[in-house]
Amino acid sequence: MAWPKPDLGLELVGPKGQRINRPDVQTAGLLSRKRVPLWATPRAQCNGPSRILTERVYRDLPTQLRMERGTPAHLRSGWPNVEWVEWLMGYPRRYTALPDGRWAAGKKVVRRKQPG
Repeated sequence: MAWPKPDLGLELVGPKGQRINRPDVQTAGLLSRKRVPLWATPRAQCNGPSRILTERVYRDLPTQLRMERGTPAHLRSGWPNVEWVEWLMGYPRRYTALPDGRWAAGKKVVRRKQPG
């Protein structure tokens, strides 16, 4: 028996008046809205959220975080919290921490306070 697939019903909403300002750039169609059932799987090579919503970028976790209708304005940077991504992927807490208590986040290393 297969487990039922969850559906979070995420609704991604593109910014009003979004457009591509560079005619030399080829991209898939712009989207004003896109419904997705689940958060995307984080990818190591994703360099951050997009400022526009297209058929290609709606699959990126940082873009989903920025464009999701229910994301509070102060969290729309699009950069996921490292601990939340560990939880999303099913990893134990602090699984991705370096031995000195820092997390590798892209090209920079982020220092986190130790719980105390």
